[in-house]
Amino acid sequence: MKGWKTFIIAEFKKEHRNMFQSNLIYFSLLFWPILKFLIAFYSFKPFFTGKNSPIERFMDSGSLTLFLLTGYLCYTFFWCLVQSAWRMSYERQSGTLEMIFITPVNRLAFIYGRSLSSLIEGIWLYFTFIVIVMFLVEGIQINGWLSIPLAFIILLVSAVVWGGFLTIAFLFSRDASM
Repeated sequence: MKGWKTFIIAEFKKEHRNMFQSNLIYFSLLFWPILKFLIAFYSFKPFFTGKNSPIERFMDSGSLTLFLLTGYLCYTFFWCLVQSAWRMSYERQSGTLEMIFITPVNRLAFIYGRSLSSLIEGIWLYFTFIVIVMFLVEGIQINGWLSIPLAFIILLVSAVVWGGFLTIAFLFSRDASM
């Protein structure tokens, strides 16, 4: 287990060094998810969401912002890992495949370390934005505090497993761009 922890920390450092070479990256981490969220939000605006609407069965009409924020956070989790796996397919052409098989590191630790580091590096700023917005629109209720960490852990684990699967699939596919 100590080897996994060491390798995941090393993968975090490597991923940070490779991906965060300018301050524009930090702007991009926040700008694009917010822009996509606003597009989704204003795409819902023309629909009837008041009393007796079809969507009223699933959520309160006043909490459309919270509904979209939580849904888009989940989408961002999984999309981040798709992009990470995509990068792995490009690295395959530059020798990463050889690095995986030559190094004495557990291959599963490499794949999951890569997925976890890409996920954390890709969503931390948007996650902070969502928490701030939820406090501003009073979306976090006191009675729901216990379910938030549980939902976050379930989402994190399922996203890392999905990212590991995609990384393996993109690593061994001939042309993952399709």
